[in-house]
Amino acid sequence: MARLKRSVARATARTRSRLMKALFPSHIRHPWVALAFDAVKLGLEAQHVIALRLAKIASGHRGSGAEIKRMIAEKPPAFAKAQTQMTTALSRGVKEHVAARKAMRILTKTVRANRKRLRRS
Repeated sequence: MARLKRSVARATARTRSRLMKALFPSHIRHPWVALAFDAVKLGLEAQHVIALRLAKIASGHRGSGAEIKRMIAEKPPAFAKAQTQMTTALSRGVKEHVAARKAMRILTKTVRANRKRLRRS
C-alpha cells in the first residue's frame, strides 16, 4: 500500500485522476446522489482555494492586492455563466439533474483554474 501511495504522489494530475478512478470506481447510480457528492467535492476544492488565497494575502506577496480584487471580481461572471448554462439546458427540456451538472461543471472549472494558478505562484 505504501508503494501505491508513493506512485500516486509522483504521478501527474491527469495520471493521478485516472489512477484514482481506476482504484476507486464510483458506483453511484442515482444521479442526484452523485451530484451531491460532486457538490461536496467542489466545496472542498473551493476551501482549498480559499486557504491558498489567504496564505498568499497573509504572506504579503506582491500580487496579494490583485488577488483580492480578482477574488471579488470573478464570482459574478462565473455564477452568471453557470446560471445561463442551467437555464438554457432546462429550456431545452433536459432533466433537472443534467442541467444542475452543467452548472456545476462551470463552477468546478473556475475553482480548478484558480487552484492551479495559485499553486504556481
